[in-house]
Amino acid sequence: MTDIDKARAQREALANAAGRRTAGPSRTAQATERYLGAALYEARHGHHEKAADEQDTEQPPDAPPTTQEPPHSQTT
Repeated sequence: MTDIDKARAQREALANAAGRRTAGPSRTAQATERYLGAALYEARHGHHEKAADEQDTEQPPDAPPTTQEPPHSQTT
């Protein structure tokens, strides 16, 4: 049994003695895990869900394509 396992067992024994049951990680730990998971997903896949206050810069599907080329594609 490692030190971590011993600490978990001791915490659970103390919680049970106090009449409480340890069900798992705290809500803060779960929220942190979700946040880090979302950040990792975004870093791997390169996109994210748009926040409500972000403006949509994409053209609607029925809009005609623009004829102006972006500045990085112009040759000098």
